[in-house]
Parts: sequence; structure tokens; C-alpha cells
Amino acid sequence: MCGIVGLYSPQATGFDAKAIETRLDRALALIRHRGPDAGAAVVWPKRRLGFGHRRLSILDLSDRANQPMASPDGQVVVTYNGEIYNFAQLKEELQGAGISFATTSDTEVLIRGYQHWGLATLLRRAAGMFAFALWDDRAGKLFLVRDRAGKKPLYFADDGGVLSFGSELAAVQALRPKRAQISK
Repeated sequence: MCGIVGLYSPQATGFDAKAIETRLDRALALIRHRGPDAGAAVVWPKRRLGFGHRRLSILDLSDRANQPMASPDGQVVVTYNGEIYNFAQLKEELQGAGISFATTSDTEVLIRGYQHWGLATLLRRAAGMFAFALWDDRAGKLFLVRDRAGKKPLYFADDGGVLSFGSELAAVQALRPKRAQISK
């Protein structure tokens, strides 16, 4: 199943990495049931960004496939929940283009596919159910993505320039600096 959380504050002044990590850890504790096999929160103060992930290991059971996962050059980072059904086919095509892989996970296929094809083409080609956050350091952009049918949950809140997101509403609430009403 897996679970994702994150915070992004593009206009932040005085971004407090320790406070953000504490909020991410609190949110991850609330969604531990989504992924009991591994969990991590990573904060990048220069990017004003923090990602968290709870992992249910299915495809690649090794620690190499833990998330948040970064591209080899560290320019693309993703936290992902779901399954790309045709990831083996996409991986084979990417390998044919000279791209190497360190894992047997579909998460790495998302990263390498994004780098090779771009987001629009990757999403047209990826068959599956998924929700993910992808940070592109070169572009300085955060993408929040869900599959076409919206099978995997992805909730978000914008608190005056601070974007919080997660797989469950309780996790998003835990990320926010103050409690607020949720619109339904």
C-alpha cells in the first residue's frame, strides 16, 4: 500500500529543517499502517522541501528501493505510492536507451522515465495506480501526481504558501502548523 507525506514552502524565510522533520515524523507515525516495512523523512532546507515515506515492500525487498528515492545525480527525488503495472516493459525500453538501474523497483522507473521522457510522456505511458510527489531540482518544481482514475489517495492543503500533502487526511492535518477545517 505505502504512504507518502510532504511539505513544500517555496517562499519560506527561515525554513526550520528540524521543525519540518518533526512534523513529517509525526505524520508518518499516523500512516505507519500503510507501510510497516520501512519509513523515512528527508528534509532539504535549500529546496524548502521535505518528503516522507512509509513502505510496504512488494517488488524490490532490498533497502536500495526505500524511499524517498533520488536519481543517481540527486536532481530528481520522488516519494511514491502505487504500482506501475507495465514498469518492466518501460524499464527494458529505458535500458535500451542506455539508462542503468540500481533497483528492481517501479519507483526507480518513475524517476528514470521522467528524466528520459518528461512527465507528460511518462504519465501517458505508465499504466497503473499511483500517487506521487516528484521534485525536479533543475526546474525547481514540485509535481503532485495521481493516476487517471484517482485510485491512490493524495490530499493536500495550502496554508498561505506552505503546501502540505499526504496519503491520508490525518497525515496532512499533522503537517499543518495549525488545525483548520477541511472542505469536503
